[in-house]
Amino acid sequence: MNILFIQLPLLDHGLNYIDGNHQNAPAQLTCFIRKKYPHISAGYLHSGIIGLLSDKMIISYILKSNPDIVSFSTYLWNAERNLFIAEQVKKQNSSMKVILGGPEINEESFLFYEERSYVDYFIKGEGEWFFDLFINNSLSDEFIVEKNGNRIVRQPSDALILLSDEYEPYTNNFLDKAEDGSVFIEMTRGCPFKCSYCYYSKNASTVRERSFSVLKTALETSEKRNLKEIYILSPTFNKTNDFMHKLDILKEMNHSVLLHTEIRPDYVTEENAEKIFDAGFRSLEVGLQTLTEKALKKIGRVNGGKKSVNGIKHLVEAGIDIKAGIIPGLPGDTVEGFLQTIHTLQQEGLGECIEFYPLMVLPGTRMREIADNEALLFQKYPPYFITESGDFTFNDIKSFSHYIEEMTGFTATIKRLPDFSEGSSGFTKGIVVHKNVFLLPSELDEYIETSVFNISLKNKSSESAICTWIDIIYSSSQIFTLFHIIVYNNKIFDESVIEERILQNESDTIYSRLRLFDEKRYSYRISLVQVFERTEKYVESCMIYSIIEPVLRITEKNRDIFLDYDFTFVPRILVSNGLYEPMKDYLETMTDYTDYISFENESEKQLFYEDNGFEYSHSSVDTVNEDIC
Repeated sequence: MNILFIQLPLLDHGLNYIDGNHQNAPAQLTCFIRKKYPHISAGYLHSGIIGLLSDKMIISYILKSNPDIVSFSTYLWNAERNLFIAEQVKKQNSSMKVILGGPEINEESFLFYEERSYVDYFIKGEGEWFFDLFINNSLSDEFIVEKNGNRIVRQPSDALILLSDEYEPYTNNFLDKAEDGSVFIEMTRGCPFKCSYCYYSKNASTVRERSFSVLKTALETSEKRNLKEIYILSPTFNKTNDFMHKLDILKEMNHSVLLHTEIRPDYVTEENAEKIFDAGFRSLEVGLQTLTEKALKKIGRVNGGKKSVNGIKHLVEAGIDIKAGIIPGLPGDTVEGFLQTIHTLQQEGLGECIEFYPLMVLPGTRMREIADNEALLFQKYPPYFITESGDFTFNDIKSFSHYIEEMTGFTATIKRLPDFSEGSSGFTKGIVVHKNVFLLPSELDEYIETSVFNISLKNKSSESAICTWIDIIYSSSQIFTLFHIIVYNNKIFDESVIEERILQNESDTIYSRLRLFDEKRYSYRISLVQVFERTEKYVESCMIYSIIEPVLRITEKNRDIFLDYDFTFVPRILVSNGLYEPMKDYLETMTDYTDYISFENESEKQLFYEDNGFEYSHSSVDTVNEDIC
């Protein structure tokens, strides 16, 4: 038997997801199967590959690998794409078993709004439990329910597996660190708390902990493996057994690895905040949600309010970077009450810690059960964001999102410039158009080999030509691919014509739904970028454009003009090939704005990052632009 695990990322135009798509679930199951059943072949696709490649290329890889089983880790952000790839695979190889498992598998999920005949099993529960049964031919009908023709395998609540050290993937060499030197290590399954918006405690009612020796082993071997940061997967790490003793051990180890996890701030005192810092924690996530007492009681949070604020203050004073999540629209909260939560955090000097989280009414949660009674309106497809909630209108929620972004300077919206670098071989990441010609959608499909694809127009483009490319893109069969249309031109375009064409083609997708509260332009599958070489035209475009992202290409010809120009804003620039050294002094002043800088030369980009002490990571897969005419 040959099993292939697939975990697709949350896509964005900036390729940030390549490092962010940690393959813990596939690695965990691969480790479990290969150690417990050595005669079974199991494996998964590296994040640098699975993150970069288009659906067409992933489908091709699966079919060429010809596994007996292809199993998809299914989260709300990749569920629809999983279905698309699964259906295409099944069409071309009907004998291959297709399995979907993960947090999105719940009878109330959109997955079961209709029959998905190409999926053999949906797994509601732990993958180790299912594959134990499946490999031993012990999967009986007692575990299977049907909904709209779909077979859902449900794990009984009394059949939860032990969280064995033997099957932890990183310390057993089934999972490598990410390119930035980080790794996720699962130390806990289940949560002792029962918050109504969370499915974690319902999905795993018993809290199970992995032996602390796993974390110690990872730290003891960190220098040999060049490990720089560990994300401890535990929903409330400070409520695990012997937490204070664990902190003492971590301090005694005198390690240099940065630690990160999630904790409950209401259990933090000044003393244990200092111990948490001494143990090596330099960043933490805390769920504050709101300070409105009525709302906290309704969602099942106790000991919140002032105790949580004090806990966060202790952590910040200890030197730890804190992200405190707050959620507008919780049942029992009001617009005035939520605004008071923000003001209280500001008054306590914690404004920069705030992180905005829209409320998601997830399938299977108590929040979904009470949605009607609480007048919660929400998306019927992932990510299930609320659109109205009691006193909160859609505009109220969106206003809070923008207000918090302006206050903290933090945004979840990816605004990084495209990859302009030129390769000589590898997968095709873009096409370069030098003449005023166009492709048929089927011809464009042949070129698309990456999940984010560039179409660079180095001709005298017009609004009409750009609109034609927009039509071609939306007629492509690669419906989950994101695109950059990069126009090299000093002309100022009429954006309204271009945006109207996009809106005529745009449809309801996971990409647009995830960006419900962002500026509209960030929800489009197409990102429009215009490269200028005339500084004054670039500045003019920045004052006019709202959907096109202007970028100034720095060349030998305009470099001095650019350096002498008195900008009233931070410019977005493309450093042309060979200009890193001449621009080095200026670029050193831009280290707080690395997302505003791109390079035509990949080696120069790497040098810029290394010279300024930043982690430089790139896909392990080579890519190239193709000239089509």
